[in-house]
Amino acid sequence: MRACVVFHEGELQGAGVAIQRLLPGLREAGWSPYGWYGYEGPLLEMVDPLLDGSRFRQNTFGFSVGGWREPPGPARRLANLPGYWAGLRRWLAEVRPDVVHANTLLSIPEATVARAMGFPVVLHVHEMPEPGAKSTLTFRWGASVADVVVTCAQAVSDLVVPHAGETPVRRVYNGMPPSAFADPRTDHGPDAGGRVVVGLIGALAHRKGADLFLDAVARVIAARDDVDVLHVGGAPYGSDEYRAGVQAQMDALPADRVTFAGVQPSAPLLRKMNMLVSASRQEPFALVSLEAMAAGIPVIAPAVGGFPEQIADDETGLLVAPEDAGALAAAILRLADDAALRARLATAARAHVSANLTLDAQVAGLDAAYREALERATAAGRRRTRGRG
Repeated sequence: MRACVVFHEGELQGAGVAIQRLLPGLREAGWSPYGWYGYEGPLLEMVDPLLDGSRFRQNTFGFSVGGWREPPGPARRLANLPGYWAGLRRWLAEVRPDVVHANTLLSIPEATVARAMGFPVVLHVHEMPEPGAKSTLTFRWGASVADVVVTCAQAVSDLVVPHAGETPVRRVYNGMPPSAFADPRTDHGPDAGGRVVVGLIGALAHRKGADLFLDAVARVIAARDDVDVLHVGGAPYGSDEYRAGVQAQMDALPADRVTFAGVQPSAPLLRKMNMLVSASRQEPFALVSLEAMAAGIPVIAPAVGGFPEQIADDETGLLVAPEDAGALAAAILRLADDAALRARLATAARAHVSANLTLDAQVAGLDAAYREALERATAAGRRRTRGRG
């Protein structure tokens, strides 16, 4: 059976990476994967070798006034769209997938085209938009064109279900591949120089709580002379004011205590960390925290989004109050003081992920959602077959 995944991003972000990891398992479950790309980027280079076919055509649809105003501007964006939708229709008619997997809310327009052509649709929601009229309309639109909605966490399901009507909503947690459990960290003490390394992996952005993280580590560095900080991820982004504020915080930190490593593969650097910290203001179901837990690295995270579904406080990690740099600093200092606590949390976290949050479990959940969507479309007389013109 053929599954066409609509990738709405080209960058190495969680929603795309989560599906890229699933593709070999979906093939083993009986699915021949295809991909439609609306945006170019490094994700495509990773995904394309795993597919039986793909097509790229630049998308210019905007979901906001600001989005329409971005280059190439509203006029050229509008002029591009008829060709984009026609190209998608031609490709779907050529591939004739048994199910179309619209990966993220941003793929709802493509899902709408697929539904109008009679193909079964699974909408995969990885986001937690702010409550309001726009998110309500988005959820309702998505549920109206989907045969099944899949979410990455119960926190996301709780947002979607009130607007889904009769469309079933299935929670399928992100999972870790076997490689994530290889070569775990077993020594939870300081490094050879007696240093404790605090890490954060993620962009220095408002949603990721960059300002909160930098505030917290400034307090930690002031309190302890044996703690260093390692950040892996992109430079500050957001509004000009926010970027300037974060840059000022970065510049105020001692250069010999803080390393900003930029964007690079995180796994080798992750294993240099004594703890991984998140300060996110919103996080549906983060992959990086699961990667740390699988690798035997204790995690500190705010009690937002899907983090409480990953972490049991003081059992498989530490949860702190959201928007509280002081609480985050206190948790970092607590772990920095106690190697035995770091080891206990890491061991329990690794066992939890290994038992409950594996890639095999995620593949099984998505396979079930695909088959449910196909069955619902068939029962409604909407399934397109390859023998029909």
